[in-house]
Amino acid sequence: PAEGIKEMLRRGCGSVLVTHGADPAWLGSGERISQLSLPGVVGGNATGSGDSVCAGLAIGLLSKRSMEESVRYA
Repeated sequence: PAEGIKEMLRRGCGSVLVTHGADPAWLGSGERISQLSLPGVVGGNATGSGDSVCAGLAIGLLSKRSMEESVRYA
């Protein structure tokens, strides 16, 4: 994921988030790319999980949390 994130940032994306289920998420923002351990994963049907992450990320950012805090919240 790191190489894809670098390319997307190079092409002008401000931030890039890559999730992969229970595995750590990848976050690229500015010049930094990091893996973030997530606080917990809910099991079951994954339908709509991407929408839920997007909504949680938006709420975190609108609440003035940092990008990393917003990803963990999401």
